[in-house]
Amino acid sequence: LDTGALGYAAAYVITAGLIPYVHILAAPLLLAHAVYALFRLREQTPVGWPRLAAVFALTALLTVPAALSIVGLSHKTRMLNFITIPYPAIVAEEMAPPVFLAAAGFGLAAAWLICMALGQRALRAAPSRASRSSLLLPIAVILIPNVILIALSLAGPVSVYLERYLMVTNVGIALLAGWAIGRLQPALARYTVVAGILTYSLLT
Repeated sequence: LDTGALGYAAAYVITAGLIPYVHILAAPLLLAHAVYALFRLREQTPVGWPRLAAVFALTALLTVPAALSIVGLSHKTRMLNFITIPYPAIVAEEMAPPVFLAAAGFGLAAAWLICMALGQRALRAAPSRASRSSLLLPIAVILIPNVILIALSLAGPVSVYLERYLMVTNVGIALLAGWAIGRLQPALARYTVVAGILTYSLLT
């Protein structure tokens, strides 16, 4: 979408088309990509509708065998039913993992204390230079898989709202966190928050 290069398009088709073979329930990530790509058409990009449609079609073609495998699981729904329904508390925990929030809070507290001890200016947020599409991508990566798995769990015969099926949303959480941390001023605060997250995560 940035360069319009054929090589990048081919690499995307192959790698994106293989996502459902990692796990069929990772496929909603492709819809997040589609939403982002369609939004990018409204911004400056050398890729037009025909080329984007070709990429979508080729990617979909690669996923057909994986989609057909779902038919073979239809008689195993009771074996696959692990939980009842995605309760609001479970959904909130998946979209904002408590361990990550605690780690970020630990890092922010440490950054504030260190900046105060060194006599630096208080924590503040620099203006965001990210485009709307740059923020749309991680939000779509978080929301779309969650919404689809919630819908499947509520409407279908099997509940699939499980942490391991939502691991793909961690990419969106990491991107949003990176954007937020990148806005922190002074620079020492950014390094301290990242170190705090790493430390807390290792400890837990």
